[in-house]
Amino acid sequence: QVCHLLCECHRSIIAADILSAMGDVPKEHPVSEEEIEALRSAISDNPEFRSQVWNKLVVCDEFDNTARRFVIFAKQLPRAEPAKKKKKKQKGAAVSAAIDDAIFYMREALRLRDLVNVDGVWDSSRITPEQGKAILKVNPFAFGGHDKQGSPIMWADAGKINGSEVASVWDLCEVKDRTGKVLDDVHNVMVDWYLRQMEYVTQVAMVDLKRKSAGPHWDRIVLVLDASGVGMSSWSTKVKRWMVACQDIGNVAYANMLKSIFVVNVPYFVKGIWSMIKPFLDPFVAAKVRLYGKSETTKELQAHIDKANLIDFLGGDLRMQDIVADFSTDLVADKRSEKLAKQAAREAEQAVEPVVAGGAPL
Repeated sequence: QVCHLLCECHRSIIAADILSAMGDVPKEHPVSEEEIEALRSAISDNPEFRSQVWNKLVVCDEFDNTARRFVIFAKQLPRAEPAKKKKKKQKGAAVSAAIDDAIFYMREALRLRDLVNVDGVWDSSRITPEQGKAILKVNPFAFGGHDKQGSPIMWADAGKINGSEVASVWDLCEVKDRTGKVLDDVHNVMVDWYLRQMEYVTQVAMVDLKRKSAGPHWDRIVLVLDASGVGMSSWSTKVKRWMVACQDIGNVAYANMLKSIFVVNVPYFVKGIWSMIKPFLDPFVAAKVRLYGKSETTKELQAHIDKANLIDFLGGDLRMQDIVADFSTDLVADKRSEKLAKQAAREAEQAVEPVVAGGAPL
């Protein structure tokens, strides 16, 4: 049962692309400036697509960072050859398979965002007060602080998850159409809560960290998961449905954004199970997971996170009241207004700029 739980959790984590990049280990697929410029040029050929990429996918007006994430994602998850369409000849150098795939995943990210209406996720009608209160009780994730490379930290108290309680909240958060039919899991309000978390971190936390020059990896997320209190009661079919529904959207919509995962306060027997599973996994995946027992948690985390940014119950100075856990109200209103103003200015500038040979400026 323990093996089943660990494997199922790990499967969902992989699919959600939580294990995207560790920073120094393991090494990511390299992305050249030539590839970034090739992607920029390809996007420039389609003004409507270019506008959507900038307005919905680019974080903090940094195209290069977003391009790099999607190219790495494309290299780690290349599409099968039969699924690829015949390459269209373009002016200039031919676009590589990785660039083709990166464009495919960008289009898929936009499609998924439209499918669940991410742009309207902060609408007050999306999550009722009753649903928000219920989700807050069982949802283990919160944001606060950053690591030594400037990445925002997502804290997760896995012991907070109770399978039967999650099942009740999941049922409360089901969305039905006009005929009373329950919609697919990706439309469940618990997934809306996840989307609010991700929109908060991309529109608020990352913007603030970039402005503060906290570090070079401000656009990548670190997950610290406290495994103390985790048991078989933490798992249920609807916990799995919740995880899978979130990964079905987040896998591509926030491609390669979460760079590392630290599982702390891990029981000794779980580390033993992990050592048996690890050799059978993709090395790019396995090397991105760090498991720390109770006696080594604080020391190991402080190697990556300064004490001021480490949560207090793990030996740091960051207080629980200073992290963001409640996403029942609009937390990005101010940043949204700022983003819309920049969007309008950029589109006005693009409307008068001539197309430049070799790729229009984005």
